[in-house]
Amino acid sequence: MKNLVFVLTVFAFSTAIFAQEIIDNEIKKDKKDEVQTLFGAVNSHGGYGGFGLRVGQLNGANTVWNGGQGGWIINHAITLGGAGYGFVGESFTQPGTTDSYFMTGGFGGLLIEPIILPKFPVHISIPIIIGAGGVSLQEDQYMNNFQDRMMMRNNSFFVVSPGAEIEFNVIKFMRISAGAYYRYTTDINLTYSDGTQVATKTFLNGLSYGITFKFGAF
Repeated sequence: MKNLVFVLTVFAFSTAIFAQEIIDNEIKKDKKDEVQTLFGAVNSHGGYGGFGLRVGQLNGANTVWNGGQGGWIINHAITLGGAGYGFVGESFTQPGTTDSYFMTGGFGGLLIEPIILPKFPVHISIPIIIGAGGVSLQEDQYMNNFQDRMMMRNNSFFVVSPGAEIEFNVIKFMRISAGAYYRYTTDINLTYSDGTQVATKTFLNGLSYGITFKFGAF
C-alpha cells in the first residue's frame, strides 16, 4: 500500500506538471528563449466549489456517495483544494442470525486536479484525492415498534482516490463533469459483536462512476 500511495502521488504531481507545461507552451510561444520553470508564472487565478455524487458497488450492493469539492485554480490548468464524500449503506443481516446492520462512512482530504486543455468546451480533468476517512457498523434495533440505531464498531483508514473526468464548459461560471474513480484504502477491520468479519479488509476498494457540478471562476 505504501508503494502504491507513493506511485500515485508521483503520478499526480507529474500529471499536474505536464498539464501546466501544455498551458505554458500555448501562452508563451513567443518567449521560447526564456528560462522555463516547472509551474511557470501564475498568470491567472480562479476557484470553484461544487457538489457531486458517485455510484459504485460496496460490499455487494450499489451505494451512492454524496459530497463536495473545491479549490484554487492556477493558470486554468490545475486545482489545489479539498474534497470529501460520504455514504449510508443498505441494511443487511449477519449470516445465521436475524440481526440487522448497516454501514456509514466517508473520506476527505487534499484534492489535486490537473485540467488538460481547459479552454476547450469539452476537455479532460484528472482529480486525485489523498486523505483519510472512517467507516462504522451500526445495528438496527426495534423495540416497541420504534427503530433505534446503535453504533457497534468503527475503523479509520488512509485513502487515495484517482479519477478521470470528461468536463463540459456549460456557461462561463458553471462546469459539469462525468467520470470514473477508484478508491484505494488501507485495510479495514470491521467485525460483528461475536468477532466475525463483516466484510473483507479491502471492501472499500473499488470503482465508482459519478457526476460533479462546479461553480466558480475558471
